[in-house]
Amino acid sequence: MFRVTTRLNLAPELTLYQVQKLDTYDSQIVEVAEDLCRVLGLKPQVRQLRWVDRVTRSKVNSDDFRFALGLAAFPDRMRGKLEPKEWRPLIASTLIFRKIFARNPPGSILVTVLALFVLLVIGAGILVTLFGASASGLPFFLYAILVCCPVYVNGISRATKKRRLQADLEAARIFGKEELLSVLRKIDGMGLPDVIETEKRGFSRHFSGKPSVAERIANLSLTK
Repeated sequence: MFRVTTRLNLAPELTLYQVQKLDTYDSQIVEVAEDLCRVLGLKPQVRQLRWVDRVTRSKVNSDDFRFALGLAAFPDRMRGKLEPKEWRPLIASTLIFRKIFARNPPGSILVTVLALFVLLVIGAGILVTLFGASASGLPFFLYAILVCCPVYVNGISRATKKRRLQADLEAARIFGKEELLSVLRKIDGMGLPDVIETEKRGFSRHFSGKPSVAERIANLSLTK
């Protein structure tokens, strides 16, 4: 957990948005984001707001938003489907994850790195024994790609997903669980393709750090 502070000194040039460049709906969302930055004690990072489907080929999920280099990217399929105030808990959770939890990686990432190192050493030893040092290059490469890489990606993804769910719990603690649950349930009931696809993930779910909407709802529902 972290301490919430309402102290935030902003220089005029760090204004989060310029209202005249946004329509009413967008400007209200940015006002919500600006208020959250104050509550969480974070410096504003957003200079522009855009509604897009993807950012560098990665889909912007319907229950999330992205921000980097002064640009906030919201999912275009969600524009107008939520009231500006309903974006508040979603933005809060993302800000908490991106700006706080992401700076402090969980210990499980270190465990994953150590496990990967052990696998590489053991694998190299076995392959050298079986094929000899001169002929073990290709087998070791295949071993690293087919065994070690999946183990590493799975470990990092699990740690990331855990932190995302923790961010939800922290947002719920600060702003109220029911507010976040209500919005997630509303999104879950919209029948959006990306939400449905995420729910139907099979084996690939082990290699994604993004919890589904259903997983977020279940995670919050278990807390008092």
